[in-house]
Amino acid sequence: MFKMFLFACPLLLGAAEKELDVSKVSEAIGHMIGKNLEELGLDFDLDAVVKGLKEESEGIRSPLNEDECVQAIATLQEEKMENRVNQELQTIDAISNGDEIENLAE
Repeated sequence: MFKMFLFACPLLLGAAEKELDVSKVSEAIGHMIGKNLEELGLDFDLDAVVKGLKEESEGIRSPLNEDECVQAIATLQEEKMENRVNQELQTIDAISNGDEIENLAE
């Protein structure tokens, strides 16, 4: 995921003949990271993500190694999918029983 991002950054920076505003490039990198996080379909604590970015730049170790992080993301995605399936099954069951769908939102 981020390896593709890291591959694209030198291309972005090398392609520009004119002087680039580091602030704009930095913000654009933030947007790219945000899009990657959004594609995972999970709700992340953005303050903690920023903390991780800062700590990485300061040489502070991550609380999880890369393999542990990938496994945790996979587990969160599985849980989210399982919850979505359960909600859909409840909706289907309610429809088949003639229940009011609005009552399920509570």
